[in-house]
Amino acid sequence: MTARRRNPRGQGAALRDELLDAAEELLRERGDEGLVSINDVVGAVGVTPPSLYAHFTDKAALFVEVHARLMASFGEHLAAATAGIVDPIDRLRARGHAYLHFAGTHPDSYRALFMSSAAAAAGDALPERIMTTTSYADLLTNVDACRVAGAITIDAPDVDRVSRTIWAMVHGIASMAITMPEAWEPYGADAILDAAFDALVTGYQHPSP
Repeated sequence: MTARRRNPRGQGAALRDELLDAAEELLRERGDEGLVSINDVVGAVGVTPPSLYAHFTDKAALFVEVHARLMASFGEHLAAATAGIVDPIDRLRARGHAYLHFAGTHPDSYRALFMSSAAAAAGDALPERIMTTTSYADLLTNVDACRVAGAITIDAPDVDRVSRTIWAMVHGIASMAITMPEAWEPYGADAILDAAFDALVTGYQHPSP
């Protein structure tokens, strides 16, 4: 561990950000918070464990915030990709492709978000955190807009179930595109997503009696 100069009084927030940056980088490199220790994090910053505990109660609390930061970046990516798209079905499709793009261009961040134990670090608070720090609430809004517009034939109570189904579909394609990219040859993950999306939407346009 390299020696680090003490932050001037009032600059504790700077150290907190450095610790979060280091933990995020280590998580992306190793793929799972179980492979990152407190000593790894403080060593990367050049401080000792007590300095970290002055800002985070424990390792779980540290990685909850790391996860939230990554989720915020992910949500901003999806929001930018869907901004200005009026038709709700077109917006839903664009959201799926933006999801794939994020996974393809930020595979380490995507693994840390959705394919590691960091995603479950908040314990009992996980459902609430998913709603507040991910783009799932935006997905719900998008699916409900499809329902209201008559683009899909579902009842209001089914919006959450349909949203989870769409998320699972896109996540599955994104995960396989990262771990088994050769599985999509010669089609490409985006073409597979379009085919799956069209089949899904058609099914919801003509539900079984």
